[in-house]
Amino acid sequence: MSSEELITRLVAELPASRRQWPVSRLLGAAIALGSAVTFSVIWFMFTRSPHLAHGVSTTIAFTVVAALTLAAGTYRASLTLSRPEAEANITWPVLLAGLILITGVALELGSTPPHFWVSRLIGTHALGCFISVTLLALPILFAALFAIRHGAAARPTQAGVAAGLLAGSITGALYEIHCPENSLLFVAVWHVAAIVVLAGLGSYLGRRLLYW
Repeated sequence: MSSEELITRLVAELPASRRQWPVSRLLGAAIALGSAVTFSVIWFMFTRSPHLAHGVSTTIAFTVVAALTLAAGTYRASLTLSRPEAEANITWPVLLAGLILITGVALELGSTPPHFWVSRLIGTHALGCFISVTLLALPILFAALFAIRHGAAARPTQAGVAAGLLAGSITGALYEIHCPENSLLFVAVWHVAAIVVLAGLGSYLGRRLLYW
């Protein structure tokens, strides 16, 4: 039996509920639901960022664009990796999002006196932001893993990494509603650190939850 015939047979043997709810539809719904939970917590339980009163700053713009770029790429990768015959490269969305963020940081440092760099890096809420982004991303991460599990991921570790990056990037964008720091250097260190932790957690959970 060829690989294609085996895959076709496995798909045909899936329960009717899984055939009626393909992973593409389920992943979209799961991400929307997880994001709604995260957004609701930020909106109703956190204070608004004082920087929003002055419009969309450079920090917010670069952060959101980089985060959504990563989210789009890792969403596609997560969907692709839910199929056993598919391969996906998550390097390119990571590099593109990183390039956007690095460009913004370079512009920020170029217009900021060097003696302020350390204060913009550390800020006053470093640990709080790191923990908040990490914890707030968990509903999206578990929702994504739940959806991917309804597929047949042949690379569960890579699929878990993609889910972690997806959850972290969406949360990073949503967190700008609250984030009290107005520094891309701060975001590049503490928010990205949280996303890296989520990618690691996704890798760990993927190996255990997506294996079949």
